[in-house]
Formats: sequence, structure tokens, C-alpha cells
Amino acid sequence: MSRIINEAYRQLTNFAALPPAIERAKAAVTVLYHHGLTAEDVGRLPFGVATPLKEALALCREYPPPDWDPAQYLLIDRIDLAKMSGYEWNRGAWFGDSYRYKQEAVRVALS
Repeated sequence: MSRIINEAYRQLTNFAALPPAIERAKAAVTVLYHHGLTAEDVGRLPFGVATPLKEALALCREYPPPDWDPAQYLLIDRIDLAKMSGYEWNRGAWFGDSYRYKQEAVRVALS
């Protein structure tokens, strides 16, 4: 796990290759996505370690890229964009325990 976090931090601090903050945030979130981490996993990290990653997730949530996979949109909590990009949803998931369903959907999409 520390190797993945280290790789995400390298993307966040890669000022020379990716000058705009949004590009660095997208690169860091992509690292988390490719290694199968969820927002819940980031939330379990110590506060000082998780804060920059949570900020990257929030920045991508605010300015989502148009070309991501549905699972990446789920990672940044943009269910609306995941659905629009063609992700198959269980109609009953919109009612009741949708947060738990979202976590399951992320794990299925990554497998």
C-alpha cells in the first residue's frame, strides 16, 4: 500500500511534467484507480497522508475529465457521470443502501 501512496504522491508533486493542479490530481487519482484503491481505502489512511489524496479526489470531483472509465467516476463519487458513461446499474440500488452498492459497483468494475 505504501508503494501505491508513494506513486500517487509523486504524481501530485510532478510540477515539471504536469503544471496545472488539476492535471496532477487526475494523475494521482488514476494511480489510485489502477491499483484498485477506493475512497474508503483513502479514508483509512492517517490524516496527514490522506489529506492530499482527498484533495485530489475532491478536485477531480469538481472538474471531472470527460474520458474516464465509469469506475473512475465512482472513485470520485460522481455516480451521475458513471451512469452516463454506460455503467449498468441495478434499478433497486437507487433506493435503500446506495452507498454500500456503490462500493460493490467499484469492486466489480475493477475486477
